[in-house]
Amino acid sequence: MNNKISIESQEFRGGYKNKIIEAINSKNVEQLVSALQDTNMALTGLEQAHFSKGAGIKGLKEDLTKLFRDAEKYSHADVVVYLGDGGYSRLVINIEKNGEIMVNPSYNSLDEVKEKWEKIQ
Repeated sequence: MNNKISIESQEFRGGYKNKIIEAINSKNVEQLVSALQDTNMALTGLEQAHFSKGAGIKGLKEDLTKLFRDAEKYSHADVVVYLGDGGYSRLVINIEKNGEIMVNPSYNSLDEVKEKWEKIQ
């Protein structure tokens, strides 16, 4: 069985959410950045995104490194990733101590982004 899907000329196996979760499970910041960039492109159609309160990709990498560190240290860790639609939409990543990982658009994200997420996750 082939679960290969194509979204906006990009092909992935298992969906964007699974790509993000795989990167988190491997604790690989570069892989997670790549997965988030791909997800941003699929959700917003824009390559560039602010990604974090810090400075773009550099700030995102710092935030993700802190996410991994906090997940090891505390019972809960989360990060907010700003998407490329002018900061209206965000992905929220939560990691629980029991290993549960949740990835979802924030409540305030644009409806269009939330609808796309439901289709591509």
